[in-house]
Amino acid sequence: MAKVLIPNKEILSVFLHWIRKDLSERLTPELLDSSAILFRNLTRGSMAAFAQDLRKLLFLSIPSQHFGNKEEVYQVYLKAYLDAAAAAEPIYPEWKSGMEYAAGAGRLDLIFRREDTAVIIELKQAKHEKKGGYGESERQILRRLTRSAMDRCASRHYSAILPKHVTKLRMYGIGFLGPYCAVDGQLLERSVGGQWEAKVLYSAEDDDQGCAKIYTTLEFGNLLYRI
Repeated sequence: MAKVLIPNKEILSVFLHWIRKDLSERLTPELLDSSAILFRNLTRGSMAAFAQDLRKLLFLSIPSQHFGNKEEVYQVYLKAYLDAAAAAEPIYPEWKSGMEYAAGAGRLDLIFRREDTAVIIELKQAKHEKKGGYGESERQILRRLTRSAMDRCASRHYSAILPKHVTKLRMYGIGFLGPYCAVDGQLLERSVGGQWEAKVLYSAEDDDQGCAKIYTTLEFGNLLYRI
């Protein structure tokens, strides 16, 4: 099976351009509509709905030969898809996005910002060694990945990069394991220039229910078998 490798950061932009071209051919009007819904949930809607939409996106839109590849593959696909989804929203000013963005004591994976709202996404990936479907082992690995991603957001102080007028922040830790993914998230708010306070948590326990719902269905099992 062919593998896609990204040997260094310098060619990420080239790979991103290729992915955007590929997505432009895949994004039918129906898929574009669903991508706009996913983006609305990501930025200001239900975190649970975003997580379920992301699971479907990962399975239906990323070529199966890329499952289990490097973290950058998931990162670039997600960046290109969310850029297209953001562009489909008829709002002004438009969302601004960044990848491998210098922030705090590190470089965050993805950021989207518009007026007083920002979304920071940290990704973690592990290789899926077995092919027996989704079970307790997969659940535990995904949870370690999302916890690690959220811990990194906090320990590297990614929110410090945001201007004082940004008062709403959604922070996501997303774990990828082959065709599976899990999401942790939180909504933080502050007054202008103030300290961030957590307002809504989307916990591992919340997300476990979504994973079980979609990954243990006969429909998902049949689709997975075909690849």
